[in-house]
Amino acid sequence: MGHKNTMLKDSKSNSRIWACCLLAVTVAGCSDTMIKKSLPAPIRKEKEYQLIGKAKRMWGGDNFEFGSTNELHYIVIRGIESPKRGQEFFEISRSMIWRRIRDKQLRIQVYDRDPMMREIADVFLIGETPEQPDLNMGLELLKLGYAWFDGESFEHSESYRSAEQTARDAKIGIWKSPNPEAPWDYAAKQHEKRKRELRQLTNSNQQN
Repeated sequence: MGHKNTMLKDSKSNSRIWACCLLAVTVAGCSDTMIKKSLPAPIRKEKEYQLIGKAKRMWGGDNFEFGSTNELHYIVIRGIESPKRGQEFFEISRSMIWRRIRDKQLRIQVYDRDPMMREIADVFLIGETPEQPDLNMGLELLKLGYAWFDGESFEHSESYRSAEQTARDAKIGIWKSPNPEAPWDYAAKQHEKRKRELRQLTNSNQQN
């Protein structure tokens, strides 16, 4: 069992790093205008901090740009993974959360950074009235069936696990499919596919 868990964590870790690399390529391929107008936020010394503001652009169901063009943050929602680009439900999960948070005030509680230095955070949609509680968007995605709980352990992580299981049992969102592929497995397969293509290209060039 321990060996299986280790393999799963390694697979998820590698796929996340690969997904981060894909994001970096996407960002690098953006227009000169965007690059000139968008300045990445400086890396802070403190590991945990809070941000208040609005999202600028959704990259996927669980990651987005946040802040202003003078201080742009790249946020990854903690505790979840939504479908990757190319997977079924990718566009639905991305557009669904974007409709909820677009032009709305968000509270971003940053806890850490990933290998690409994106900020890992809990993301809350701030209530429109003092009586309305802030909405945890990561937990909301799980409840609606548009994300997987990533299995990490943190405060209140059991509520994430429970929300995913409830959505599974109700067969909503991604769980409408009989056997949806986890995003880290999909990313790992895409990584291996690109490695094979690169090897084939290298062999072809050597033969020529």
